[in-house]
Amino acid sequence: MNQIIYTKSIIFTLLLVLLSISFSAQIDNNRYRVILSSEDIGTCGNGNSLSNIEITGKNASCNSFEIVFSLPNGIQYTPSSLTITSQSGSSDYLVSELNISNLNQPVFSIERPGNINWAVGDIVRISFQRSADCDAVQFYNNAGVFKDAHTINFQDIGGNNSATDNDVNIASYNLNAASLSIQSIPLVNAIIGGSYSRTIDLDQGGNGTISSFTYFVVVGSDIVNYQLVYNGTNLTPSSVSSDTLFYEIDLSIFPFNTGNNLFENGERITFTESFDVTGCQNVDIRHQSYWGCSIGEICQIAPVQLGSLNFGASAPIVTVTEIAGRPDFCSPTTFHVLITNTTTTAGGTAYNVDINLGLGHNQSPITTSTNNPLWAFDHNGTRSVSNFIFINGTVFTPTTRPSNNYPGNGSGNTVSIPPNFFTTDPDGPGGLDDLDGDGFFDDLPPGESTTLTFDYTTNPRSNCGESNYYNYMSWEHVDFDVNY
Repeated sequence: MNQIIYTKSIIFTLLLVLLSISFSAQIDNNRYRVILSSEDIGTCGNGNSLSNIEITGKNASCNSFEIVFSLPNGIQYTPSSLTITSQSGSSDYLVSELNISNLNQPVFSIERPGNINWAVGDIVRISFQRSADCDAVQFYNNAGVFKDAHTINFQDIGGNNSATDNDVNIASYNLNAASLSIQSIPLVNAIIGGSYSRTIDLDQGGNGTISSFTYFVVVGSDIVNYQLVYNGTNLTPSSVSSDTLFYEIDLSIFPFNTGNNLFENGERITFTESFDVTGCQNVDIRHQSYWGCSIGEICQIAPVQLGSLNFGASAPIVTVTEIAGRPDFCSPTTFHVLITNTTTTAGGTAYNVDINLGLGHNQSPITTSTNNPLWAFDHNGTRSVSNFIFINGTVFTPTTRPSNNYPGNGSGNTVSIPPNFFTTDPDGPGGLDDLDGDGFFDDLPPGESTTLTFDYTTNPRSNCGESNYYNYMSWEHVDFDVNY
């Protein structure tokens, strides 16, 4: 009985040891304990930081110690920065760069003279510097976690051995990177021949800092005498390419050197742009900004912001007219729907036209950009639509849009032709166009129209049920909504 109890006790103790090793976040076995502590890191050499490692020997039969790092994307070892910060016990250890041909995966050696065995209780603390480049910013933007993963290789009485720590939940660190964004640009009500100005706000929302960045402006051909101003000083473009003006902003020189020469979290730089208007066709002004580790390199770019003009404060008015089509129970009907921007004055463009087709009732509200009040065609299975084509175009397949009010009716999706859908012109000259320069043909100029055709097919029920009226089709309206 005593032997049985003793055997169980050994098994239980062994399980505890295994569990303690399994749940240890960093390397800690019966040969070595390795504790990693990494500092947060800045980008582009701004605040190179340390990775600190403490290695404790736990077995007197080990030697030939190497540590192989696998640093996150964009993180590089700084050559010659490896050093022993302190050691105790034998205190005769030497550290060397064993292989730094790949600075993202440096290999270090820690040995005693003659590569004699580590002594139990020996502690060696080392550190090395790292830098971060633009690839690290992309890694961060893709939800990457920064951890200096590492593997130790060593010899013990049994030969080659190794252990790895790649748990990103322990000893991870932050990338301190700037994040630029341009705020919405005020709309200007303009007339041909007028002169105007407005403010442009550039915000820094990242946890890092930058001392320089590139700002560029794409100016429409009907805009002349364009000037970008900061704090009352006209800025001179560093270069000009066709319709694009590039400004290299250095916060250490006039007129920006009024503070600590850094663009920090929560700060805002306000520009003023002024210009004259000579026409009404190409009047958009697009603003963007980016920063990098060197001129021309992009670590992060602010999304484009469009500065528009509205001539005569003309608001677009879009009408929808059914010009052909009568439902037929026996065969599909081709409907022709005319979509017209009845505003004819310059500046009255209907941007980002959004078409939603679904089923509704007598009081169904019109679809908005945030609410779809219609329901799916397959709810009762008595109606369907197909073969969509714009005039002068080719047949295409619309996408779908979830219903907000009736998600449980059929598939829960209506037929949608949303903004940002067509990357090529769907209806030829005139009609829908890309007027805001976002790469999508979803804008309807003043006085322009386009015609959408589609087939409407009915599928009457053969059994009307027990209702007190002939419910062949069910009580549903076909709604065609357009918003912009």
